[in-house]
Amino acid sequence: MSTSVNAGYSTGSAATASGLIRQLCEEDPQAWARFADLYAPMVYRWSRRANLQMAEARDLTVEVFRVVSTRLSTFTPTGVTGSFRTWLWGINRQVLRRHFERLQTELGDQADPTADVWRCNVPEMLRCDAPPDEEEVRKGLVFRTLRMIRDDFEETTWQAFWRTTIENQSATDVGRDLAMTATAVRQATYRVLCRMREEMME
Repeated sequence: MSTSVNAGYSTGSAATASGLIRQLCEEDPQAWARFADLYAPMVYRWSRRANLQMAEARDLTVEVFRVVSTRLSTFTPTGVTGSFRTWLWGINRQVLRRHFERLQTELGDQADPTADVWRCNVPEMLRCDAPPDEEEVRKGLVFRTLRMIRDDFEETTWQAFWRTTIENQSATDVGRDLAMTATAVRQATYRVLCRMREEMME
């Protein structure tokens, strides 16, 4: 892999949010594979959070991605952290609502009272504009993104980022170990953070 020493990651590897969306809209298989790796676990978690069984959650995850593929061009980054997750949750919530509406219609008057109680616990989650379990969802997304972009960076750049951001070491201490100035450590960390945000479409 050709690596740019000045940039700290391979040339052409960083896709902007609009660039990734364009690739998805063009049905780029690699872009969709990256997107699925990042977001399928999150969508599946939301469905399970709504008390769906594993098979139902998998089916709804597929449906959510189908809807996303038709609406990606409508997403506009707002500059607010979590804007894409909120947009994706809005689609997920619509799919879940339709699922429960179908269940209600199919069950009709034959509905089991126990099932009615179970369904009554769902609307509260679906009325919320913010994604459920946001902190855990965000952490999972961040670490999946980091695994995905790890090989795009030189070792010193990655170590500078990891040790200051994840291990909370000072830039001065990390720089001393890596033979870098504290300023260079901060710049390296910033490059990785920018790349991560681009990949997450945030």
